[in-house]
Amino acid sequence: MGSTGRWVIAAAMVCALATGISYAQPQEELIVVNGAVSEIAADNSYIVVSGQKIFMDAEFADDAAFEVGDDVEIAAKKTPKGLEAVDFEYIFNDAEFEEKLPAAPAK
Repeated sequence: MGSTGRWVIAAAMVCALATGISYAQPQEELIVVNGAVSEIAADNSYIVVSGQKIFMDAEFADDAAFEVGDDVEIAAKKTPKGLEAVDFEYIFNDAEFEEKLPAAPAK
């Protein structure tokens, strides 16, 4: 094997090692907040859930379309300005949902 071949193998090993190191970095810890939305900023820059102010960007706010009273679970990351939403789920109460459904017709 010539010096060029050794160089290619060495470069490939360095790339593989560098890639492995990047995957070994700890993932960012998320905070999960559950509860009813009690406040929404007029400009949709934040919501308050269980007393926690959670900031959100315009795209997140549009996707979520929160309303006061919605039961939600928000995953947020810590930032210098506070918690910032990264994901959400609506929480549905089965009993409440069933009350809103029309009764099935009798057979």
